Amino acid sequence: MNSRSKLMLIILAAGIGIALAGYYLGQWHSRDRHAGISAEETGYTCPMHPFVTKDRTGVCPICGMELVRKGAGAMDPGDLHLKEHVFLSPSQQVMADLSVMNVMYKPLFKVISAAGVIAYDQSRQGRVSAVAAGRIERLAADSVGAAVSKEHAAAELSSPDLVGAEEAYLAAYRAANAQDRAAARQSIGTPLYQAHQRLRGLGFTDAEFSALEQTGEATVRVLVYPPMNGIVIAKEAQEGQYVRAGDTLLGIADLSQVWADLEVYEDEFSYLAVGQHVSLTSRAYPGKEFSGRIIFVYPFFDPKTRTNRVRVALPNRQFFLKPDMLVQASIQVPLGTGLAVPAEAVVVTGSRSLVWVQVRQGVFVPREVTTGVRYRYDIQVLSGLSKNEVVAANGAYLVDAEARLQSGEGSDLQASAPPDGAADSSALGRKNDMDMSDMDMSDVSSSSPAFDKRIPTRTKPH
Repeated sequence: MNSRSKLMLIILAAGIGIALAGYYLGQWHSRDRHAGISAEETGYTCPMHPFVTKDRTGVCPICGMELVRKGAGAMDPGDLHLKEHVFLSPSQQVMADLSVMNVMYKPLFKVISAAGVIAYDQSRQGRVSAVAAGRIERLAADSVGAAVSKEHAAAELSSPDLVGAEEAYLAAYRAANAQDRAAARQSIGTPLYQAHQRLRGLGFTDAEFSALEQTGEATVRVLVYPPMNGIVIAKEAQEGQYVRAGDTLLGIADLSQVWADLEVYEDEFSYLAVGQHVSLTSRAYPGKEFSGRIIFVYPFFDPKTRTNRVRVALPNRQFFLKPDMLVQASIQVPLGTGLAVPAEAVVVTGSRSLVWVQVRQGVFVPREVTTGVRYRYDIQVLSGLSKNEVVAANGAYLVDAEARLQSGEGSDLQASAPPDGAADSSALGRKNDMDMSDMDMSDVSSSSPAFDKRIPTRTKPH
């Protein structure tokens, strides 16, 4: 065997030795790696304090966070079959302050806000009128805002008409038999009955009839009583003024109950009905809430403001609410029970509403949903989710941002398909507009004849 053959055998033996060494070294590293992963998966650690380790689940003694399995962030990228999957390790979730919640059925309400004005309760307004022509001798309520009571006279009139009515009553009273006077006063058509009704029309009370029967003398003055307890809101006469029968002396209103006229927009007033509870607030009393109920929905619509007026009755025994005061109202309309998620879980991207559904621990996939009303911190989900699915709540926008970074797109998670007939850039390949590598310019120069042949010379038109 010559020296060249020996050299070839030595080289071949060395190659076989190196290959065998590499094979056994790889097997050793593989066993070591799997053993390390197995050891890691049997332990638990804190995402914020990695030096805290335990051999069982629990909470971190420093920050109180729930311990996670070691190596939980190690995941085979091949498990992410869809382009829009997003994976966040436990430490990333902590840094993003990410929380997940189950989709649940909850009682839902539509909250309607409206502005309004306090008004008088028109069913609790009245007037003090002159019962006979004469002169005003006295006004008990001499200013607007004064309180009046139906037990006390609000005005005193002197009237010549009153004298004639009293004398007619006394004549009929004396003519009637003492035993039959009570019956004659109630019998229609008798002179005593007619005289009695005339004085009743002039405002005579039972006490005044008794005084007239006892004294037997007609008086010139008549007392005028208000129809209800209330506050003087208008003063129409003065003491010493002559008035006719029926003239208004005072306008009064009972403010123990008031109305609030609310303006509700046309896309919301269809939810309202008589009897619904209403909460109101006023800038005059910060932190104080007033309660009332809808008693009337006006049957006409204001085309200028695009609103419909709603009337609310409010108890006002302490007179906090004053007419013409501005108020803000809130009306909660029950809508039954429906699926709901936290409002921050819904990411609005243009015309789409997305939520990030957790399909595995730390793995999220986007889901397009149709949303309904928003109530407090929750939003109704009409379609796209099922009960007990787990969605990203706080931090959902950060998951969405991570998805955009991973996909390299700025608007949607999936690139839109090219229109019909358009060339697909992935099929044609992207080409730099300034790339001229496909042009052979090695033998071309401005002075060569070939260059003159490539670019024809322009001639001037004759």
